[in-house]
Formats: sequence, structure tokens, C-alpha cells
Amino acid sequence: MRYDARSRLYVPDSDGSLVSRWTPRPVNQRSTLLLHCDGADGSTTFTDDGSGARTPAATGNAQIDTAQSVFGGASALFDGTGDYVTIVSGSDLAWGTGDCTIDFRFRATNFTGTRYLFNGTQFGFNIDNGGGGFYVSLGDDNVATTYAFAATTWYHIAICRKAGVTFIFVDGVLVNVMHDITPTGVAGDILMGAYTVGDRTYDYNGHIDEVRMINGVAAWTENFTVPAAAYAS
Repeated sequence: MRYDARSRLYVPDSDGSLVSRWTPRPVNQRSTLLLHCDGADGSTTFTDDGSGARTPAATGNAQIDTAQSVFGGASALFDGTGDYVTIVSGSDLAWGTGDCTIDFRFRATNFTGTRYLFNGTQFGFNIDNGGGGFYVSLGDDNVATTYAFAATTWYHIAICRKAGVTFIFVDGVLVNVMHDITPTGVAGDILMGAYTVGDRTYDYNGHIDEVRMINGVAAWTENFTVPAAAYAS
């Protein structure tokens, strides 16, 4: 049997010929970027198990922390003062107008002010309004979503674009849809944990775990059950 690009499954008929049936596309596609955020407590090494095999660079006190995790016994910790991890971009993280998936887990220590978990020309995510909402950006446009986050609670966020429409999920539930996104052609670096503009810095205070980015595939377009295990490479 084999799959084509449209996820049509070809199976043998009784006479040996191939007939086709539709089947859901598997979620666990090869990740372009995959950060399990695992390792020894206090380590500043963030390993990328995705196809890009990047070497993310930690700045400030950004580090691996074994006190909190979703999977693997550790996660990334940011203390809210000048901490971030630089993810060097490239053509494989330039979404353009194509399909893509970004998902991750986060647990905020507090929601004072505006907190940027990710920022870059291709993708941004920040929490605002004291944890009462968030912004997602893909390319040059962004959308605001109202959501009541609680501090010291783990959440799963998924942003999936399919055929020009972006679906935003919290804990597997669709909470917003983005249309008519203007993509940027520049694949700039992505900062995890902070955003600096001029003399102002918006730092994240809390943990991040299991960060995945896939170029070319929208993993979900409707409500789903949040994965119960770490992603395979």
C-alpha cells in the first residue's frame, strides 16, 4: 500500500487490482523543528531533533529545568528577565502561503504585562491582558484571541494553516480561525522566550516544552485529542 500527496490510500481489491480509499493524514509527520527541551537540570543545551538539526542558542538564564515538564522529565525555563533561545531560521521554516503546523506546551509563572513566548518574521505568540488573551502571528498579520489562562497550569497550543486558513487550538479545542494572512518572504530567526524592540523587552516568565514546527503539513483542522506522548523524531 502507499499514500499519495492527498492522503488517498491504495489497497488491493479481490482481483489484485488497486482501489483507493480516503484516509486521514497521519499527524506525526517529520518535524522541521522539534525541541523536547530535555536534558540535565541547568543545562543550556537545546537539542533539535527535527530535520533541520539546528543548534538553538540560549541567552541569559534560559535553561533546562527538571522541576516541571510534560514529557521527558524536563522543560525550558525562562525567569522573565532577559532570557531567550534563538532558533536560527532558513528556507525550511519559511511558510510562505503553504500549509504548516506549530504546536507547543507552556506553563506561565505569571501574566504580568505582555509576555512573548515566540517572536519572529514567520511566527509569533504572546500572552496579554493578564492572561486573558493571546496574539498569534504568521507572517505579517496577527489575530487576537480571548482566552482565560491560569498561571502555573500547562496548556497545549496548536496553530495549523491549511489552504490559506489558519486554525488556532488550545488543549485541542478550536478557539479562532485566521483568514487572508499576508506571508512574509523573509525567514528570520525565531526567539523563544522574549521579544525586544527598541529599548523595550517583553520577556516570558515560565516553562515551555515539546516545541514542534512542520513546514508543508497542517496536522489538525478540527477539534482533536491532545497527544499523550512526546513526538517521535
